[in-house]
Amino acid sequence: FVDVAEHIGLIETLDLQMLQKACRQLALWHHQSDSASLSLSVNLSARLLYESNFVERVLQIVEESGVNPHKLKFELTETLLLDDLTCAVSKMCELKAHGIRFSIDDFGTGYSSLAYLQQLSLDQLKIDQSFVRELPGDSNSLAIVRAIFALANSLQLEIIAEGVESQEQHIALLELGCRSFQFSWALNPQVAL
Repeated sequence: FVDVAEHIGLIETLDLQMLQKACRQLALWHHQSDSASLSLSVNLSARLLYESNFVERVLQIVEESGVNPHKLKFELTETLLLDDLTCAVSKMCELKAHGIRFSIDDFGTGYSSLAYLQQLSLDQLKIDQSFVRELPGDSNSLAIVRAIFALANSLQLEIIAEGVESQEQHIALLELGCRSFQFSWALNPQVAL
C-alpha cells in the first residue's frame, strides 16, 4: 500500500500520523519502569524528508508528545539520500542538534556509497536481512557482514541486524559483536538471548 499511498499523494500524511503515534507511545513508555529505557525507530519516506517544513513539523510533534528526542531514531534508506544529499545532511544535522538519531536501513543493498557515510551524521547501520538470511553457512554473506561490522566499528556506529530468523543466525551475529537485533521469529522462552 506504500506505493499506492505515494502515487496518490497520501504518504506524507501517513508518515506524519505514524510519527505522532510513535512519539505518543514512546512518551507512554517513558513513564513505565519496565519500558523507560526503550527507544523507537521510525521509517521516513523521501517525500516527507524533502518537504521544506519537515524539521519544524518533526520538532512540533516531539514537543507536543513530550517525548525525549534522544529516544527517537529515524530510519532512512540509501536511495532516499541520493535525491538531494546536501538537503538531507542539513536537515539531519538540525534534528540531531535536538537529539534525534539516524540509521541507514537495509545497508548494503542500495548504492552503499562510502562518500555519504563520510558526510552524514549517522548513529547506526541496519544490516539488510538478505545478508542475515544466509548466515552462518554462506561464506560470502559472512564476509559481507564482517566487513559491515568493521566499517561500522571504525566509524563508531551502532549495528542492528534485521530479519534474524533462527538461533544459529543470532549466535553467529553475537560472535561478530552484534548487540541489537530485529527478530523475525517467535522467540522460544527457553532460548537464552
